[in-house]
Amino acid sequence: PTVPASSSTPLFASFSDSPWGGDAFTRRSQSGLLFTFNGTPFDWASAKQPVVALSSNESELIALSSAVCSSLFLKDVLASLGISLPVVSLFCDNLPAIQYVRGTDLGRVKHMAMRLLSVREHWRAGTISVEHVPTDQQPADALTKALPPSKFVRCRAKISIVP
Repeated sequence: PTVPASSSTPLFASFSDSPWGGDAFTRRSQSGLLFTFNGTPFDWASAKQPVVALSSNESELIALSSAVCSSLFLKDVLASLGISLPVVSLFCDNLPAIQYVRGTDLGRVKHMAMRLLSVREHWRAGTISVEHVPTDQQPADALTKALPPSKFVRCRAKISIVP
């Protein structure tokens, strides 16, 4: 299954991940986004972030913000096909980023307020849910950086790509 072991698999799920400052020359982070429908990947993205993140939390928030925008677009595409989804489940392996979305004081990330508050608005409105996924179960990890072979094989298996 694509989603971490749980009691139920969301019909539509989004995974976001980002290693902080991964590019050795620009120090920009890479966002990895994976979207699944009924447990099967149907869209994904891997792109260098448009700004230099000042912390790992900021890097994860940038990826999460991109995931929300793409998820809401894909939700509209599914709606045009007659598939109505009340909530989009987003999975992130960064607990502070999730806590910021759920209302923790912005503190040191005030410069991220616009991006964060947009995500928070969608969370409060109930159009998205933001859940933690442990790093070792994060399938989007394979879209953000080079991995040791054993970890890459685990990620590949989670996103149902045949060897």
